[in-house]
Amino acid sequence: MLVGDNIKLLALEPEHIDLLYEWENDTNIWRISQTVVPYSKELLQQYINSAQDIQIHGQIRFVISHNDKPVGTIELFDYDPVNARAGVGIMLDKSHRREGIASKSLQIIVKYSKEVLLLNQLYCNIIDENTISKKLFEGAGFIHTGKKLDWIRGQNGYQSLVFYQLLLNQE
Repeated sequence: MLVGDNIKLLALEPEHIDLLYEWENDTNIWRISQTVVPYSKELLQQYINSAQDIQIHGQIRFVISHNDKPVGTIELFDYDPVNARAGVGIMLDKSHRREGIASKSLQIIVKYSKEVLLLNQLYCNIIDENTISKKLFEGAGFIHTGKKLDWIRGQNGYQSLVFYQLLLNQE
């Protein structure tokens, strides 16, 4: 468990299956997560049982607990130990957004990435129109370093992604 100010990042447990099922099948966030089909509880259970080691699976997901209540997830993915980098993604339940939880969770995962995983950098991709996420990552020190034009196809056409990086070992 990783701990910060009223925030805990918990390993996925079987008790989280119903929340994961709800969050992963929320079609309102599929565009951001690039999901195109619903997840079954059986598939999510297999994921919980097997994907807990970033060294083996290249990713790790934590449940964000605020005041001992699960409110979202944060994950490291595309873990590359050779080049010491990983992508980071965060999802908060809509009832807990704009409370500073995402910012505190991001601080915890940045510290974990630097001090435990010994990563050199983290990165994220954000849909260009998602100003809230851009402010979140910029507030954590991530720098906008590029843009992928017309990268995501949605109901209203294509949208661009912006690429952000955080170099962890720069003083």
